[in-house]
Amino acid sequence: MSRTINLRASTIFHDGRLLKFTVATIAIVIFSVGCAHKEVRPDRPTLRPTSHSEVENVRAKLEEIDRLASEYYRHPQPERIPEVMQALTILHRAAKDPSSMTNAGAKDHEPQGTKSDEIIASSAVGGVAAMTGFLAEAFRENPDKRERWMKTNIEGEEAQQSILYALALAGLQRLAITAMEEYGWSSERINRAVGPGGSINRIPPIWNYQPGVPADMDMFWGAFAASGKEHYVFKVLEIYKSVAAQTDIKVSDIEFLAQSTVKGTASRESYNRFLEYPEQQRMWIVSAGTALWGMGAQAAQHERIKEILVDYFEQSKKSEADWALVRQIARSSKRVSKTDGKTVGIMAILTTDPYFINTELPKMKSGGLPSIPEKIFRRTDRVFVVTVVLTHPDTTGMVTSELYDPQQLLVAQGKEPFPPPSVPKGDYAISAYSVQTMFKPDSSLGFYINRYSVQTDKGESFSGEIEFLLQE
Repeated sequence: MSRTINLRASTIFHDGRLLKFTVATIAIVIFSVGCAHKEVRPDRPTLRPTSHSEVENVRAKLEEIDRLASEYYRHPQPERIPEVMQALTILHRAAKDPSSMTNAGAKDHEPQGTKSDEIIASSAVGGVAAMTGFLAEAFRENPDKRERWMKTNIEGEEAQQSILYALALAGLQRLAITAMEEYGWSSERINRAVGPGGSINRIPPIWNYQPGVPADMDMFWGAFAASGKEHYVFKVLEIYKSVAAQTDIKVSDIEFLAQSTVKGTASRESYNRFLEYPEQQRMWIVSAGTALWGMGAQAAQHERIKEILVDYFEQSKKSEADWALVRQIARSSKRVSKTDGKTVGIMAILTTDPYFINTELPKMKSGGLPSIPEKIFRRTDRVFVVTVVLTHPDTTGMVTSELYDPQQLLVAQGKEPFPPPSVPKGDYAISAYSVQTMFKPDSSLGFYINRYSVQTDKGESFSGEIEFLLQE
């Protein structure tokens, strides 16, 4: 059977990794087979940290597993899948007892029920869903190893159930029986789970899985991380598009929710717009907004996801929802700023404000980054593309900048030598910048890229790029 747990959580930052999630209001279906009583082997004690150092070790282990899983499709390490399986024990424990991930009873531990406990619990629930999807694909893709993996020592019944859920999602019900036997489950309980009408047989394969709750998005991202398959990106896109297609829901409200998640702040006045919707539609908007935000965050972390979504956009009908998607990708893209902390730093800046070019840029001090949030422009804007070099007073060199349109055609370029600045400002000083004015009415719509490089007289070389979106 299954039970539904509703959790309310605050917004936290998501960097595209699997175990860090933002969920406004989520409902996750936790898999449960057999009777309600526990049948964990008596020789497997509960692993709850008992000291601050032990908590730090557990958290470090989760970070390690997070990096492994997030990069798995690019750098597979099937020999470490048992570690991912065992991480489910930690995640389930954190969902039930968030204090186990803080100071574990130390004097400075926050009392239970605090905001941080809420955040830890919601992140752990999303982490369980992501790792379950990840393991489903890992089990599918490794037929020669998965039976051996079932011998992995898995602490806790809930973690064991997540393994069984992953096996069912992978279409491996027979292997689930092997796992249950390994976990010491009784024959009667196994028969109830896998017999006619049993819980495991009612779980659809993950590639045909129809999303029902926000946590399903985490499951799809996990499956992508294990496989790199575009199918799972489109499953998340489907959640967003199905809500955005409803005529009585404004795409701008979905986009606002996703944009607020990126910024981490939103005014009460702005949120009042959601009160106009019935409760069910508010939940749909939350799901669609979470999907839209997630696609932006994942695209910023994974070039493969970004390519999939941009390719989709280029072939789409360019609906209001499609434009909202590419705007979210642009908002979530990383700010370009690179320095080695020794000789030179580089910034690539976009702005529509000539005042900044003529007044603020020359006043910049000590390598500080200006606040230029613009990444999305309209066809009628005059956009200035600026490549700024921050150097030590005694450094000279050459800065090169090239601008490419959505078809990867070179549309503008600049190359300037930079001498030592005449008036040093602290450790760094503005020594050179090039300004390109662009965009005529016939400019192509889509993503533009400014690629830049710097060569110094000390034999150092630096390069990078900044991306921005041109829309109607």
